[in-house]
Parts: sequence; structure tokens; C-alpha cells
Amino acid sequence: MSRGACLVVAALLLTGCSGSDEPSPVQGADQTNSGAAVAERSTEVIVEQTVADPAAPDDQVTIGVQSLTVEGTTMVLRLIVTPDFAVTSDSEEISLADALGTGALRFGVTLRLLDRENLKEYSVIHDIAGQRWASDNSDEVSSTNGEPMYVFAVFAAPEDDIDSVDVLLREVWPEFSDVPITR
Repeated sequence: MSRGACLVVAALLLTGCSGSDEPSPVQGADQTNSGAAVAERSTEVIVEQTVADPAAPDDQVTIGVQSLTVEGTTMVLRLIVTPDFAVTSDSEEISLADALGTGALRFGVTLRLLDRENLKEYSVIHDIAGQRWASDNSDEVSSTNGEPMYVFAVFAAPEDDIDSVDVLLREVWPEFSDVPITR
């Protein structure tokens, strides 16, 4: 079976056997951040940083890595993204795309996991139609100033026996170094 076929099978298994109240990565791709599930989510993070888009330095966003977990043939990165935009009222919605400064690019296009030890780079998985296995960066995923957005991205599991990777969200931001992988 080809690697692509294996990934499709893995996606089908993930959607049918999540075993928890939290949506599987594929199911959560088009879901919003509203509702009771958000109130129950943990805000614990492994590491976080506050960054700004060079074009709008007063508009900051705090990004926290919640987990990087291998689940079979995939690895799921979970983040908390909290905007703090100086030019936006506290009641105005801020989309994930605006918070990350990606504009029309889909979340996950620039996101990379770097295994420097083995000189490998992991990108967000996508299907044949180009749909990325990551949170939707349209207005579907949004929040207001100071309110967290819970987002995810799915990658192929590491090919090598590694314990951590570096996470790069955008070239203009510092990367998260040595983010631990949970198996």
C-alpha cells in the first residue's frame, strides 16, 4: 500500500475511533471555537511566545503549544492562539488568519516541524483535493482580544526515533525549539 493510501486509511480510523469527547483532527477541521466544549478546554501549554506581524507591530498574538502527540501514523500539534490587537475593539471578532497574519493562506501552509538532527521537515498533511488537515483559518475559527482559539494541525509521524522537533509557524517569527513529542 502506498504512503498516501496509508494516510487516507489513518484519517478514516481517526474519524471513526476518537474514543473521547474531543473531536478527532479531521472532524475538527471545520468546527468553530464556540460552544460548551471551549469552556471545558485546558489552557495549559508546554511553551508559549508573544509575537507580532512586522507590518502591524501593535497587533500581538500569544501562541502556546499544548501538545505534539503521535497517534499511530500521524502526529497532532495542538496550539492555543490568543490575539491582543491594539487597533481592534475587545468585542470585535478576530479570525485565525488575521491572528496569524496569514491572510488568504490556509493555516498550515507555512507551518513546519523541523527535525534538525536527521535533516527532515514535516509539513501539514493534505488530501488529494488539497484540503489541509488543520484548523480552518476562515472566520469559522475566531475569537476576541484576550480570548483563546484552540487549533490543530496533523503531520505524518516522525520517521526516526526522535523526542522533540522545532516548530516554525511563520518565517518572520522565532521558532519553538525542542518541543517534546508524546507517544
